[in-house]
Amino acid sequence: MKQTIGERIKKLRIQHNMTLKELGEAVDFNYSNLSKIERGIRKPHIDFLQKVADFYGIEMAYFFTDPLEREKQADSKGKKYYIHSMK
Repeated sequence: MKQTIGERIKKLRIQHNMTLKELGEAVDFNYSNLSKIERGIRKPHIDFLQKVADFYGIEMAYFFTDPLEREKQADSKGKKYYIHSMK
């Protein structure tokens, strides 16, 4: 089953032990609206996704590419795709 962008944001947030409020403050975004994005009620703007990607130190492709597809692409280029935090 394909994950939504909101589900991917939530997964990152939880992996980094952050609350909605903490992530919202970190990327200067209202945490109530962030909750709506995570639940699929609201669609994120591209600039918001870039802020989240920058905050977590990942490529924005994470939000749009299936995890198995990212792995195939990385392997074909001889690279590994890791999600990591710069914080």
